[in-house]
Amino acid sequence: MNKKVFTFELDGFQVLGFDTGLDAEAFARVKLAHIIDNPGAIIYPNGDTETWLPGGVTERENEFGKTMVIWGPLFPGRELTGILNAENRRDLPIDAQRRDEALDALRYWLKARMLFEKMRNEKKDPPFNGPAGAFIVTDNEHGYPAGTIFFPPKKLLQRTLEAGNALQEAKSWIHPDLDGAAAISFCAGTMLYRIFCGVCPFSGKDVEMLRQDMREGVLIPPKLAAPGLDEEIASVLYMSLGRTSSDGEKLRPPPGFISDILGPPSSKPASFWVKSLSEEEKKKIRFGKEQYKRKTDARVKTRRFIVSNAAKISIAGIAFIILMLLILPISRRLSELPATAGMKPLDITEAYYGAFNTLDHTMMDNCVSGGAGKNDITMVASLFVIDRARQAYEFSRENFLPAPEWLEAGKPGTDKLVFGITDLDIKILAENSENASLEAHFTLWIPGENSVEGQVLRDRLALSYRRGLWRITQIERVKY
Repeated sequence: MNKKVFTFELDGFQVLGFDTGLDAEAFARVKLAHIIDNPGAIIYPNGDTETWLPGGVTERENEFGKTMVIWGPLFPGRELTGILNAENRRDLPIDAQRRDEALDALRYWLKARMLFEKMRNEKKDPPFNGPAGAFIVTDNEHGYPAGTIFFPPKKLLQRTLEAGNALQEAKSWIHPDLDGAAAISFCAGTMLYRIFCGVCPFSGKDVEMLRQDMREGVLIPPKLAAPGLDEEIASVLYMSLGRTSSDGEKLRPPPGFISDILGPPSSKPASFWVKSLSEEEKKKIRFGKEQYKRKTDARVKTRRFIVSNAAKISIAGIAFIILMLLILPISRRLSELPATAGMKPLDITEAYYGAFNTLDHTMMDNCVSGGAGKNDITMVASLFVIDRARQAYEFSRENFLPAPEWLEAGKPGTDKLVFGITDLDIKILAENSENASLEAHFTLWIPGENSVEGQVLRDRLALSYRRGLWRITQIERVKY
């Protein structure tokens, strides 16, 4: 919640204040006085509208010293974000009563936001499109009926969000690229997801990751996040929050459609759209959620890594092709040799994981069959190409740093490519002359944007003896 917006007494009257977080000198330096001329809007449940104008600027004392506060007429409403979040914390679920209150607040917001959109013209900017940008009267108060919405001036609200270090949280409800009806639908979808699924759909660790998740539609599908959720509303939610593309935009439901499904305030409680399930059904859905999240996390991380290094991979790929054309006759002959001949299941497994630390995707390929380890091999091959590209451009022979060596050195900051496996522990679960089952526990270190990320993993491996050689035929991975 934005703690920089509050009521206080000025010259004997209660007013609404927006703390800029700036002292008088900084306020004058950044020239914020012009914000006073920007109007906000109050929209009543019956559709009537009223302009809200700031009245002036005053200096107030707080725990951080004196700051400049822009004030205007009193509005008694609560910030919509505070209604959506339990105890003003977005990581906690909201109980049934608060959920119905939040659903009604969303209904009023959606109606008011659509009306504001119709009022837009070249002289009037849209409001800050999210729950942090709206205040709602939940009980008749100070002459305002329940359901009255106040949209503060956009620039003024954004200044107070920045002052309160709340801008990133505020942006987690709104799409960075959308405008108009599509933006309203997306924002309504994020709030509905919070109400029905108990969590916010997007929660990137920084603004850039948050925006990327929104653009790519990276979220747990509502039917998995909220067991028993009605199929129709789950579908509407998923379409409103889905990946942004020319095709996807055509499928994004308009705000009026979402409003019609929800109905007027107090018409249906949130529980109307959630059916009760048996414990067995809930267990199956929870399992499906974990499976989906695991697969999605791996796919998204691999895709983003490749996209962020696309130029290096392309250049190195060309060089790699030329190199392959030169040594193809030799490589063909070498590939026909039984590189894993004589190896037992444990040897094969150790060779497979050991190849991570040398970027030896060829050895990994020799250890598997039937598509096993495909994602691992693709990742290692991509890193191999990037390493060779960096060597070519930076004229260096030491661009790759195996994870074990990096850990032994005390995790120093480095611009080298840190990757590999540590803490490998392999156990034989079963073995006969034709089949074997093993389990591997390890930590996989992957280069991130600004750091190296470690994932503790467990693999269940199946191996088969074929044509005189042992091969890994299946890898089942679990993230702790």
